[in-house]
Amino acid sequence: MQTLCRCYGEFDVAEAGEFGVKNYGSEAWFSGEDGRNIPVDAGHYMIFVKLTTDNKLAAPIVVGEPAYYVVGTCGNGGWAADATQTNEAYKMVAGEDGIYSLKVTFTDKETADWADGKVAFKVAYGVGGMVANEFWWGDNGNNVVVEPGEYTITFDPATGSVAVK
Repeated sequence: MQTLCRCYGEFDVAEAGEFGVKNYGSEAWFSGEDGRNIPVDAGHYMIFVKLTTDNKLAAPIVVGEPAYYVVGTCGNGGWAADATQTNEAYKMVAGEDGIYSLKVTFTDKETADWADGKVAFKVAYGVGGMVANEFWWGDNGNNVVVEPGEYTITFDPATGSVAVK
């Protein structure tokens, strides 16, 4: 089956509950892997739904609290796949000023030949290994490329600027 669409959204939940996803074009109802609605606590969530051309789930619904991550040749090199709650080593931390930061040490193992033997990365916003196309930031849309070493990476969501010190 061919994937027809990969849709995403963000939403806030005021109090604990559960939900599913309705396709208003076909009236189809999609829920968790076990066929039950997806439980959520109060909070902010991002959701990704992949549908096939015959209006079936192409993969389980991905839902969770989104965050900003440094992804690229660093970490496990999974790029968007690194945008997960378990990837604490490359998860950025929000400051009181709304600027996100991450202190990181890149090693020689995180370099790539195509990046001239350097580390290449971007900042991504996502959840569960999923990132929408418009949620990638770097050096004017390109990868940020640095030598292995210790850095503080900052990201300003208001401007989309990524800085490395």
